[in-house]
Amino acid sequence: MNPQATHPTRQNENPDRSTYKQEGPPTGGILNDLISVVIPNFNGEDTLGRAVTSVLSQSHTHIQLIVVDDCSTDNSVAFLRQKVNDPRLLIAEHQKNRMLGATRNTGMSLAVGAYLFFLDADDFLLPDALKILLTRAKECNADVVQGASLRLNAKGKSSMYHQAEFISDGGIDGLQHFSDHRFASVAWNKLYRRDLFENGTGLRFIEQYMHEDVPFAMTCAFKARRIVSIATPVMCYTENTKSMVGRSPNRLNMESYAFLYLKLMELCHDFDLYSNPTGIALARRIIKAHGTDDIIPKLMRCLDEMGRAKFEETLSEVGFSLAGRHGMVAASLVGGFTSLLLDTQATKPQKKSQNPLKVIKRLIGKRDQRTR
Repeated sequence: MNPQATHPTRQNENPDRSTYKQEGPPTGGILNDLISVVIPNFNGEDTLGRAVTSVLSQSHTHIQLIVVDDCSTDNSVAFLRQKVNDPRLLIAEHQKNRMLGATRNTGMSLAVGAYLFFLDADDFLLPDALKILLTRAKECNADVVQGASLRLNAKGKSSMYHQAEFISDGGIDGLQHFSDHRFASVAWNKLYRRDLFENGTGLRFIEQYMHEDVPFAMTCAFKARRIVSIATPVMCYTENTKSMVGRSPNRLNMESYAFLYLKLMELCHDFDLYSNPTGIALARRIIKAHGTDDIIPKLMRCLDEMGRAKFEETLSEVGFSLAGRHGMVAASLVGGFTSLLLDTQATKPQKKSQNPLKVIKRLIGKRDQRTR
């Protein structure tokens, strides 16, 4: 959602978290009932003010608001300094563009509240959102409380989004809810107990790729001791035509798709899902729901918009890049994607009434059958 995810200066990433400037009230120690709200920003001038106002005007007032700017080139940060005079606001600025995952991680490192909430700069909270989520977290002693969202399209029409009611003790049960999308694979509709990210859990956002929400949500679903999901809407998610969803696909998109598929398989291994038939079945559902069903359509769009020659060239570059970072298994995965998509396009000419995604899914299903 946040347009920073497509910032072109990816080569300027710097993993050193000491490269941001910080201003705002001094911080230190975890404070009970204090909710640290992290808003990543990249050129959010048109919507950032609305997001900030929605946080600072919450009925729950014990808030630390952290806006982390990832090298914006607009006036969004200047606007905050000029127009927002609230001691609860802290502004941090990266010195080099590092993408959405790193921006959220910077916000986490500055948070001092007992709870965390992530809000994108083009979305906004409903007035009682944090009060509702915190109350439920305390009632159920929950590590994560998920709320529903209102989805606003470009025409201003709204629909309910991520609406589910359940209580889970995490672990395998949490992954079951993740596999069927009841536990949403996004970061921004949930209140998290900050302890979930401490004590050596290593729970952070991926910093080199897009779609960092998905492995983050999967890890939360497994590691949380108690998850509560409520059907009450707590925020508005707005469809942003300037975001990565609305822009033409590029190499970073494709590399992120391939890495996400690899990361899902890696997490299934880390969570020991491959050790028994029940776990293997769950792993397949997770990879299908958050990998195949999501990634294949996105790669089809890349193929359609880029054309075959550019698509092959770009995926070849992606394979070399991932092999250098993550080994030949990653490169083999990219090769599999390439052959699957191109073979389908070449050998399965489609009538207008046919859906090419169904053909791909049938091919994947046949491959799964052969590997069982």
